[in-house]
Amino acid sequence: MKKVLCFLLFMAFGTLTMFGQARVISGIVTSAEDGSPLPGVTVSVKGTTSGAITNVNGNFQIDVLDDSDILVFSFVGLATQEMSVGSQNQLDVVMESDLLEIDEVVVTAMGIRKSKKALGYSVQEIDESQISGAKNMDISKSLQGKIAGVNVKQSSGMPGATSHVTIRGNVSLTGSNQPLYVVDGMPIASEKAFVEEVGTGTNPSSRIVDLNPEDIESISVLKGATASALYGLRAANGVIVITTKSGSAARLAGKKTLVTVNSSFSSDQISRLPELQSTYGQGNGGTLGLWSSGSWGPRIDTLQNYQSQEENLYFDNPYETFDGSAPTQIPKVYNNQEDFFQKGYTFTNSVDISTASDRANYSLGIGRTDQKGIIETTGMIRNNAKFNGNFVLGNRWSASVSANVSSVNIDKIPGGSNLSNPLFTVYFAPRTYDMTNKPFEHDSNPYNQYHYRFAMDNPYWALKHSNYNEVTDRFFGNAAINFQPFDWMKINYRIGLDRFLTTGHEVISLGSGGAGRGYPEFGIMDPAGGQVDDYTYQRQELNSNASISITKDFGEIGLDAVIGNEFYDITTKTHSMTGTNITIGGFDHISNTGTQTVFQELTRQRVIGFYGSATVDYAVLNSNRTERCGV
Repeated sequence: MKKVLCFLLFMAFGTLTMFGQARVISGIVTSAEDGSPLPGVTVSVKGTTSGAITNVNGNFQIDVLDDSDILVFSFVGLATQEMSVGSQNQLDVVMESDLLEIDEVVVTAMGIRKSKKALGYSVQEIDESQISGAKNMDISKSLQGKIAGVNVKQSSGMPGATSHVTIRGNVSLTGSNQPLYVVDGMPIASEKAFVEEVGTGTNPSSRIVDLNPEDIESISVLKGATASALYGLRAANGVIVITTKSGSAARLAGKKTLVTVNSSFSSDQISRLPELQSTYGQGNGGTLGLWSSGSWGPRIDTLQNYQSQEENLYFDNPYETFDGSAPTQIPKVYNNQEDFFQKGYTFTNSVDISTASDRANYSLGIGRTDQKGIIETTGMIRNNAKFNGNFVLGNRWSASVSANVSSVNIDKIPGGSNLSNPLFTVYFAPRTYDMTNKPFEHDSNPYNQYHYRFAMDNPYWALKHSNYNEVTDRFFGNAAINFQPFDWMKINYRIGLDRFLTTGHEVISLGSGGAGRGYPEFGIMDPAGGQVDDYTYQRQELNSNASISITKDFGEIGLDAVIGNEFYDITTKTHSMTGTNITIGGFDHISNTGTQTVFQELTRQRVIGFYGSATVDYAVLNSNRTERCGV
């Protein structure tokens, strides 16, 4: 019995001695640049799974087992340092900037950060200051002139108008040439809800307008087939990788919580008007014509007073009146184009709350944009809310969540040669026709209009009686889980959802030029026609991505590889109803039309793909290989 007791005491003493060898190393990490504490620095025991992260004050604590242990201090943008523990219990570390690393580390496919020199394709990046500093409501416009090979064309200057982005030119004659947009590691929809017919209808907005530029931290543009291979066929035109703000702003500022408030106001005015001659009046061939759109009538300086169009029924002699009185219209030049446009404005407000701690960093942002166009009835109201966070779940586990909610309300005008397009007749207004001050509707019936052109709408009448509205409510986001079983291997799974609903309500009023305009001057008293278009476009996209990445050195040979599986499912539903021949003017409802036509469409697309990419370095040589297959 005494032997057993002695053995147990010996084992207990040995165990206490073994555990007694472990000790806690603490310290503070500061910046060599200004001496400020550095939060978020990773501290690990080399060759083990033991690790810690500095807090907002730069302090850390970590367990070590032996005096020969080496602590590794690392942070993106700073030079990695290794320090031997020795017999000391306090280690204070000063870290210096690694400018080369800052310049060369960029966000690439699947949200992976890599050094530019290790890439086999071209990539360029712009940061937060270049994006928000431009104060563009559409982030795609922020790319213009900042990245080589990227061309941005605006469809118009109206609020919410589509921007067409191409990377290194067009590659298709019939299909889309737009790049794929990826937000926080997951592809999102960017295309328009529908393709407008040439010369008719309104210009639908692309869905990139849903993003708030104030929420963006950086944008990377991946060019070439190799860059987009991991994303498959839908990225054949290149990839625009967008990273939204997380808690890094608070961490870099050395604060636990950082609140940023942005408010801006800008004024817009038309930049250029057509140069018009001011020698000849309304008409053609030197003859005055009150219903003509030409400005090649008599010389203005030779014209005598004539009867206005609204009072004149004599096509052959505009100088006559019913009662024999003198005509009242004084020939002079009018600035119809300049008078039609107003000053627009854009008012934006946003708040971003960034938080950083030992175990998490995240950002919560809300924003609102109010935009009034340079045409009276046009404008856009956009509301945004977003959350982006990264969380440490354990020594080997981490997770991230990104969520964006938006609501965009746009008032538009029709485009092209649509007979109700105000610009279609404003720019053609004759030099001696006073469009601004003349009445545009009859007192007896506001749906009978005055205009110098047949079958077309007076622009002021069209702005008052017709309307074109588009509303989009959207959610998109993703969640990811990361596991690092070894220092050289990372396993990632990310799932994302993008869902939005666009509803449109467009009214071409009773009495419009293209659908039944009345002409009381010629005995056609009752206006007719009119059209109501109601449509909905719903899209849902589910993305799933699993990947394994390996970064390991084998002596002089280095391997950087990723393999994975991607699955995405896209469903779109389109419903539209067109009603023609409005019965009661001003009651803009589909039930107030004589004939209704219904259209419905459902499309589904499902793709499963496998991809892989590998980069092998040997001494100063570098080889790249990327493959993808899908069904």
